[in-house]
Amino acid sequence: MFNKWLKVESSRIYLLDIIFILIAIAISIYAREAFISYSSAFKMYFFNGERILTTNDAYHFATATKDLVSGHLKDSFYPVAALELPSLLSAFFYHILPLSLDKLFFLMPVFASSLLAIPVFLIAKEISNRYVALFAAILAPLTQGYANRTIAGYYDTDMLILTLPLFGIYFLIRLLRVYSFRDLGLATIFFIFALAWHKTSATYILFASLFIATIYIFIAKKKDYKLYESVGVLIVAISYMDIFVKIILIAILLHFIIDKPLLFSSFTAKIKKRLKFKSLIIFLIGISVLLVANADLLISKFSIYVTENVLDTSNIVFKKTSNTIMELQNINFDDLIRREIGDKIGFIIALIGILIMFVKEPRSMILLPFIILGATSLKLGMRFSMFSAPVFSIGFFYLIYFLSSFANKIFKDKIVIVGTKAAVMLIFGFMIIAPNYYYGKNLLIQPVINGMEISALNAIKEDSKSRDDVTISWWDYGFMIPYYANTHTIISGTDLDGVNHFIASFILSNENQLSSYNMAKLAIDAIYQSSNDKENAKLHNINKILKKYDSLNNPQEFFQTLGDSSFKAPSVNRDIYIYLPFSILPIQTAIDEFSDIDYTNGQVIHKEDTKTLAIYNATEDKDGNYKLDGKLLFNPKIGEIESIEEKKKKQVQKFHIIEKKNGILTTTTTSYNDDKDKLHIIYSKKLKMFFAIDDRTNNSLIVQLFIYENYDKNLFTLLYSDEYSKAYKLK
Repeated sequence: MFNKWLKVESSRIYLLDIIFILIAIAISIYAREAFISYSSAFKMYFFNGERILTTNDAYHFATATKDLVSGHLKDSFYPVAALELPSLLSAFFYHILPLSLDKLFFLMPVFASSLLAIPVFLIAKEISNRYVALFAAILAPLTQGYANRTIAGYYDTDMLILTLPLFGIYFLIRLLRVYSFRDLGLATIFFIFALAWHKTSATYILFASLFIATIYIFIAKKKDYKLYESVGVLIVAISYMDIFVKIILIAILLHFIIDKPLLFSSFTAKIKKRLKFKSLIIFLIGISVLLVANADLLISKFSIYVTENVLDTSNIVFKKTSNTIMELQNINFDDLIRREIGDKIGFIIALIGILIMFVKEPRSMILLPFIILGATSLKLGMRFSMFSAPVFSIGFFYLIYFLSSFANKIFKDKIVIVGTKAAVMLIFGFMIIAPNYYYGKNLLIQPVINGMEISALNAIKEDSKSRDDVTISWWDYGFMIPYYANTHTIISGTDLDGVNHFIASFILSNENQLSSYNMAKLAIDAIYQSSNDKENAKLHNINKILKKYDSLNNPQEFFQTLGDSSFKAPSVNRDIYIYLPFSILPIQTAIDEFSDIDYTNGQVIHKEDTKTLAIYNATEDKDGNYKLDGKLLFNPKIGEIESIEEKKKKQVQKFHIIEKKNGILTTTTTSYNDDKDKLHIIYSKKLKMFFAIDDRTNNSLIVQLFIYENYDKNLFTLLYSDEYSKAYKLK
């Protein structure tokens, strides 16, 4: 009778845990749902009636998944990503859910990221109680750094990048309390999944956690030999090796660890008797695998994020890219606090709670790598700030849990004790959860590209005859080009060495259209047609070009010849397109910096602050003057622009009026006295906008092709044009 009561009571307890977890998940989903509702009112979030994704990186796995479900594995744009866990999981859901791919990619981050509540709840409950766990599980998915990168449409590895490792950490924490083969098995599974989901972050975090766990075992559990065996298996689980080899090796190790093997039990027992140092052998196997399988890869991966050097090869030093990637840009300490937990008071409470938690529950110190990786965002970039958010969420409520325990000593009445604890937890919980909740509730992120800018990509798709064709644009649009245009591109978010940045910048920013045309042909030849040349396989794309023309020692002279009519570009067996969305205009001066460099040191010649590309809305007064954004007044009669507030005047060089006549875009130009800045004021009636552009930028391919539609008819064909985007095809 007593045993039966225990089972019923235990079931009720587990049911309460499930209810608490579902509450935390539901709150997270509800907070993220607000963005879905808000954005539904704006055209920019849709293309052809389907949702578009909110970040360029989202299209990496979206394209890979699209290729997977459409049977394009052999000619996939991203063949590796197509067989990785995010694509496989997405393809699975696509086949079982009544959703289009676009809708699945848009909604999946909302639901997947909310699952973070589960491991946070389990960890917090393991070291405190379920009520503390409930509040921590509610807070963690709502923290600002995590919410920013898991909003609807942010279809990237971030949606499970914390959840899977934390599941593994939870079972490791349980192992450190008392060994269980079940916990070892589950920890192993989640370690493997975490590595399959995002290799780099899982490797650093979980290896560091295992290192701390090993130290803990040496100090507190040195005679528990099963734990050494467990560490050995878990090291193998997160090592870089063939998945089938890994599974076989882990299966063999687990076979010798389990007390009652399922197969060959008598044979295994005999071997175990002869192995005097079985635990040490399994542990050393793990260490050996670590050293052999991971060393080079760990170092090379880490160098991508921390190096401050530019790529220095041949006679060109390329401009570094680290400071141009938003997620790799440093943040200050106040931003880190805000992204981790919300405010300074919450940060201090959480930090104290973490320290007390580490003292009271030393095994929880395996969470320290999450905090360290979060702190590196001060140096390595904002994306890493979210890694410490779950630990700070647990730490905050652990301090409340620790302090409220003194109620047992202050009060004697149980009702008063319980009421005091509940009141304190609710007050502090509301104080820290509410701001983070409302931040997520009011979060409205513009997509990297306006939905109306995609029409030109669709035009390229309709014109292209092969997936081998190539579309050239800037790397902000790299991943979405294969998704919407169904063509390759020359640069995307995974290019970090500056080589392809130089090529794309040279093409898009050049003042000589023939030079841009020839570089495009050279680039396609080097990237795609020369890729099978074993002799050149180890050369980067610029060196492939220079070597072919015997110009490795004089690259600057060679690139200057591309504008000569005598230069003969290589013939390419695929069509080449140029894609120019309106959103590329504000970043043109930054794009220019990647090719406008001193080849000997990578330093920019004409820095961005010396160039101008400003966009204005304007109104015309009765005197024929134009008020630009209510801040500047332009007088077209004398070519003078004046700051309304500061009363400062500036002479412009030329005023261009662009309008459509007889179906053709024509430009009427008024010239004034030359000014030292050589500033152009452009009024595009088609775009209904004014532009202020310096002379160098005005002559760039981007500006000439987008704003003026002034292109060499012998080199390019205008494929698509509206006020949002343009598409050109090279002849």
